[in-house]
Amino acid sequence: MDFAVFQGEAAQTIDRLSTRGDTIAYILASATEEMGEVAGTVRAYFRTGEVDQEQLLDDLADLQWYVNAIAVLFGLSLDEIAQYGLKKSQSRQQIASMEYEVAAKMRRG
Repeated sequence: MDFAVFQGEAAQTIDRLSTRGDTIAYILASATEEMGEVAGTVRAYFRTGEVDQEQLLDDLADLQWYVNAIAVLFGLSLDEIAQYGLKKSQSRQQIASMEYEVAAKMRRG
């Protein structure tokens, strides 16, 4: 699914509370709760070696909805967030590679 399509359709389902601040606080609290559910679902992997894929899909879909809602309320697009995140990850990877090379050289003397 295209990010812009998802964002537009999902934005129509945001419950707007009496004030913008109340709406933001509610969405942030809900996103935090959903992240806890993701963590709980993944935690099972450490006990059983397996993850309930259907439950993880459900939890991540809920979390994605809340991330989208936060983005909409602050005028950001999911595409812009994804592009920024990718650049950030690539930069981190480059820095980590350089740090590894420096550490390897230091170990060799």
